[in-house]
Amino acid sequence: MNAATTSHLIVALVLLTSACSGVTTRPDSNPANTPSEEVAMDPMLIKANTDDKGDVQSVEALDSSTLWKDATRAVKRGQHTKAIDTYALLIQHFPDTQYFIPSLYNTGWAYERLEQWDKAMGYYTKVIEEVPGKPSATDAMYRMAECHARLGHWQEVAGTIDAIMGRSNLSLYDRIEAHARLGTARLELGQLSEAEQAYNKAIRLNARAPLELAVPVHSHFIAASQFGLSRVYHELFRKIKLSLPVERMETDLEDKAQLFKQAQSRYLRTIRAGNPHWASASRYYLAKMYEDFYTDILAAEIPDDLNDEEAAFYFDELRNKIRPLMEQAMRFYEKTIILSERDGVDNDFTRRTQASLDRLKRYLNDNDLQARDEEMIRSGKVPSVLGEPPAAKHNPDARPKDIDDDNAGPGEDDPSAPSPDTLRRPVHQERHDITG
Repeated sequence: MNAATTSHLIVALVLLTSACSGVTTRPDSNPANTPSEEVAMDPMLIKANTDDKGDVQSVEALDSSTLWKDATRAVKRGQHTKAIDTYALLIQHFPDTQYFIPSLYNTGWAYERLEQWDKAMGYYTKVIEEVPGKPSATDAMYRMAECHARLGHWQEVAGTIDAIMGRSNLSLYDRIEAHARLGTARLELGQLSEAEQAYNKAIRLNARAPLELAVPVHSHFIAASQFGLSRVYHELFRKIKLSLPVERMETDLEDKAQLFKQAQSRYLRTIRAGNPHWASASRYYLAKMYEDFYTDILAAEIPDDLNDEEAAFYFDELRNKIRPLMEQAMRFYEKTIILSERDGVDNDFTRRTQASLDRLKRYLNDNDLQARDEEMIRSGKVPSVLGEPPAAKHNPDARPKDIDDDNAGPGEDDPSAPSPDTLRRPVHQERHDITG
């Protein structure tokens, strides 16, 4: 419905509940002895559609069920603005129907698809205010945590998750999701020990659950937790810098290699779990870790008294020794692209993979780029990535857009509740609070 060309002329808004009744009689009966018959009708909106001049072109009667189907159909087709407009009619004119809370919730979800995070949170807040003790409020709180994450508000994510954990009657999946999201917030805040604890808690909860309750290892938040643990060890690996004297450097290199193996093992475990999204993320970061190792060794501290000729010789020799790390990184980048195409995965990780592969190929075949980066290292300015063109701004650790990677809409006519592993999608009928 086009808000610019359609006006809503409320001719009649019929709200007939059990308190509103009509008396009917049969022709051959005595009216005095005829019992009253209650007739319950759904609310109805009479809408006039006008043209640009304001002339009425058509009139239609809309009930809440019809509007609901129109809205969910719009979501399914990716017409999120249209869905928002239709949900607005349900919210404004049918607040006493079963569609009110779902319309608030789904409006928030539609705004998420439009990346209007603050507006989405406004509607989730309304859900929480309307039904504070209901599971619907829990779902809305999880979506608010996701919105805060998209905005980079990691303290707010952690605070929201802490509030969720204080609620009663959380399901196993609720608790797994809470710990996984908390782990990501702690990771982004640099609180690596707390992040490790949260991710391990999510994995252990599932491992210790009865078989009939446990979620598959490839489910979103279990795979996300495995990936998160990989990132924790990867970050610990990156924190170790190789500094003189030689004895210290040897110890640091051993510690760094051990953390590399821990992170590598977790990345491979995530890949084997079989979640396509997190498998592509793990392959990307596994390749990047080889690249990080190369960069860190190249940036190892060298004596200050090396002259230019000696430094050039040092870097030439070192580059040849550690080149296999870059070649392995390139193989993982290439494999990520091939397998993502095979699995039909197109996300931020796959796009970053192609960019990284192109950059590494350019770097390994461009002596000028190598010399530029090595001169930066000698001056104490280690580049965030090697081989980046001077004008480019690259953040290889920027949080990808699709951490919460499920954009599917509700089925137009599917009356069943979403399965536990749907990342709290929009609902056809309110997931917990509406029956029938």
